[in-house]
Amino acid sequence: MPAGRPCAVAGSLELVGERWSLMIIREVMFGAHRFTRIAHNSGVPRARLAAR
Repeated sequence: MPAGRPCAVAGSLELVGERWSLMIIREVMFGAHRFTRIAHNSGVPRARLAAR
């Protein structure tokens, strides 16, 4: 992590790898379990979502 104030979001992105993955995790935590619902709510391109 870069120097400065600790940031939970930056730390999470380092663990998860990229923002799309974090958004997919967010949608699942909010209760979206269907592919179409996750794609619609997160705005993740369908091809990228399928790859995850």
